[in-house]
Amino acid sequence: MRKILLTCPPMILQLDELKQDLAGLDLVVAPMTPQHADPKWLEEHLNEFDGWIVGDDEVTDAILERSERLRVLIKWGVGTDNVNVDACRRRGIVFDWTPSEFGQEVSTVAIGYLLALARDLVQIDRGVRDGQWPKPPGLALNESTVLCVGFGDIGQHVCTKLEVFGLEIHVYDPCFTPDGTSGAKSKRDNSSVGKPYRFWSDLPSGVAEKDFIIICCAGNPANRHSFCSDLFTHMKRGVRLVNVSRGSLIDTEALKFALASGQVSSAALDVHEEEPLPPQHFCRHHPSIIAGSHNASNTKAAACRVSRRAIKLVRQALEEH
Repeated sequence: MRKILLTCPPMILQLDELKQDLAGLDLVVAPMTPQHADPKWLEEHLNEFDGWIVGDDEVTDAILERSERLRVLIKWGVGTDNVNVDACRRRGIVFDWTPSEFGQEVSTVAIGYLLALARDLVQIDRGVRDGQWPKPPGLALNESTVLCVGFGDIGQHVCTKLEVFGLEIHVYDPCFTPDGTSGAKSKRDNSSVGKPYRFWSDLPSGVAEKDFIIICCAGNPANRHSFCSDLFTHMKRGVRLVNVSRGSLIDTEALKFALASGQVSSAALDVHEEEPLPPQHFCRHHPSIIAGSHNASNTKAAACRVSRRAIKLVRQALEEH
């Protein structure tokens, strides 16, 4: 029986429902912190496994050195930035992942964040709980502009949902053009082509004069800290920022300064550079930040669907290799 390591919290929560799918596999759940496997345990036990279904753990060359036995690594989810894919290939480890699965789920959370920022809903809630009765003026969505950074599965779902609210929709994605051509490796749904979105060819021009910016692109070493001090200066003063992508895209210190100066009015961050947030992290205490727990994709139906897909990929790869 092939031995499989699991370090993905959403999948771990659904193991009772996946018993039939897992038949014939010896699945072991690693000891977990809230989001990651215990690193010491990984170092000591990784060599016991033929396959690994990984969540958000950092899969480095040094980690992979711990196992000569590992043959298959499946990334549960859409982003692969936490996995050294080149190191997997050098070591003969089959790598695969589950792209284009969470467009509906993540886009729904992105819209929820945008609505909360537009009307200061979280600040009102906090004020009322503190004995105040705040009445901040909000933004009318049908008189607002939004830039969606990233036009893959999530970005296209975001834009489609934004149409209902009457916003003027702009898009920046260097891998996508309005005629439907794409330089991205993953399959794109081009059904949004021809809709009244304005596409921008560079990010500084794209962010200018927008009331909202929603980040929903892939994270990688090339775009780390794309949202830096210089880019914030190109934005409309008082912009509201949503990030449902990767924390590494935003320079945390630059955002902190932009919030202090008023360049950024407020931000909703489902993801962070350091996860979970440490006790003294400014996002935990800042009144103009909605802090999420990297949970935008997590619905029961979606998690179960992706878990079954990951199990299928593990089986196929082990049978072929």
